[in-house]
Amino acid sequence: MQPLKNVTPFSADSTPSMAVLGPRSGVIRRSQNSQPQRLANLLADADAIILLRHQVKWEMQRGAYRSAIDLLDRLIQRCPETAEYYNNRGLVYFYCQQYELALIDLDCAIRLNPELDQAYNNRANCYAAEGRWDEALSDYDQAIDLNPVNLKARINQGITFRDLGCYEEAMDCFDIALFFQPTSANLYAELGRTYHLSGDWNGAIAAYDQALTLLPLPAADSKASVQLRQRLLTWTDELLNVD
Repeated sequence: MQPLKNVTPFSADSTPSMAVLGPRSGVIRRSQNSQPQRLANLLADADAIILLRHQVKWEMQRGAYRSAIDLLDRLIQRCPETAEYYNNRGLVYFYCQQYELALIDLDCAIRLNPELDQAYNNRANCYAAEGRWDEALSDYDQAIDLNPVNLKARINQGITFRDLGCYEEAMDCFDIALFFQPTSANLYAELGRTYHLSGDWNGAIAAYDQALTLLPLPAADSKASVQLRQRLLTWTDELLNVD
């Protein structure tokens, strides 16, 4: 199973609250059906921008990509010089596999802020998805140059090297990432998969075991942990049941 590339998550202050201002008293009350436009009309412009950011994160959490794009369109209309919003809309297009539109937005984000390392990581993921390997590796390098602890870029670069059969380069990427984050189950899983595909089965088993040890107990697993645990068990089974 091909692991999903790490993408730079949305910038938002926190999980959005659905509380709204009462129309007369100003008292905060709950509303499950309020629309972003109605809420925005009740708030000052700066507060409306914060609200829209929360709403984007909310829509993304429930997989409503079209709604998230509509909200990001409105943010960009309000703040056309903010690179973050183009980066975020490009990320949504990436999720939707609309790579051409994603690249347009990510190019714009980088023009507005050439030091936005997240945008280089996201653009590299688009290039990799299109098989544009040299451009992908170059953008991962740029993201890492701008932010040496951008572990998503290091992991993604390692996965790309591995996809190309460059196992030593991939291992170097994961080893460096582990230096910064030595308790990451995901990193040990990716390193183990690289050992596995390169034919080093002892190294693979050791890394898989370490990844499983670092995962939380099954009762406390998040969705991501459950998926990673299943991948690790599948990969381990592949090794132990080779004819």
